[in-house]
Amino acid sequence: MIFTQWNWPGRIFSGVIVVTVMSAIQPLFSRPRESVRSHPCQSNLKQISLGLLQYCADFNDKMPYVTAATGWAEALQPYLRSKQIFICPNGRLTPQPKPRVTQYTDYFYNARVQGWEVENIDEPTQVIMLGDGNDGVDVTDASYAKTEIPLSWRTDQSSPAFRHNYRGNYAFLDGHVKAVPVEHITTDQKSSKYYFQLQKLQK
Repeated sequence: MIFTQWNWPGRIFSGVIVVTVMSAIQPLFSRPRESVRSHPCQSNLKQISLGLLQYCADFNDKMPYVTAATGWAEALQPYLRSKQIFICPNGRLTPQPKPRVTQYTDYFYNARVQGWEVENIDEPTQVIMLGDGNDGVDVTDASYAKTEIPLSWRTDQSSPAFRHNYRGNYAFLDGHVKAVPVEHITTDQKSSKYYFQLQKLQK
């Protein structure tokens, strides 16, 4: 009979290596799944932004007010005819269909653009119009809006700013949608590539 001598230190060391390698490669497997979920979110924002620009065309080229009617999001319903479109696939909460109830939308509206005439806004490709929101604390009814990225979102990787592969999805005033790292976003037009603050077009 042959007895095998167990090399326990060696086996433990091998086990540690396997665990370390698996921990390192696990995010690589989760990112493709996350990317798949990010596309419907970007599609939602694209459709909402187009609906919003259609709204502007019908209202003297002016961006809707946050509290328009029962909220900016509800004001777009004639152009979108969908309430599910306001829900991000990665959102945490169950959507509610009533515009004055929180959890109506996962996307915030840039309150700084309300009332502005689109044709008078400088560099619309860089001004944020809509973005990933709903951190589980905000009142996310049809008037849900922000004037900047909350400070806590900039460091909390569970926040909406990190929702899609450590980025947030944003729609810009020209209608395009892009995933952007939070460090590239500010309120000041002069200090960042993408921003909330508007400047009038110099004519």
